[in-house]
Amino acid sequence: MEERTVAECAARVVDPNTTTKYFFDTQTGLLLRELTTVRTILAPLPEQVDFEDYRDVDGIKLPFTIPLQTLLHTTLPSVASQRSGTM
Repeated sequence: MEERTVAECAARVVDPNTTTKYFFDTQTGLLLRELTTVRTILAPLPEQVDFEDYRDVDGIKLPFTIPLQTLLHTTLPSVASQRSGTM
């Protein structure tokens, strides 16, 4: 995200102790990061999800790499393939 100009949007929907910020690429409009912070008695607990490696799937841009970071761990799930369709 350091190389891009981003727009930030914050939301506090149901829980007043939880704030989610969304970061969008200003050129493509694609979601780059979701940062959720939960306020606790001890300290804020952040959870960061990045959306990377966007590819075209039937005319829709979808992220194929979605790493998740918390204070305790980092996971790096990736998608081998995606397809669109109706259920």
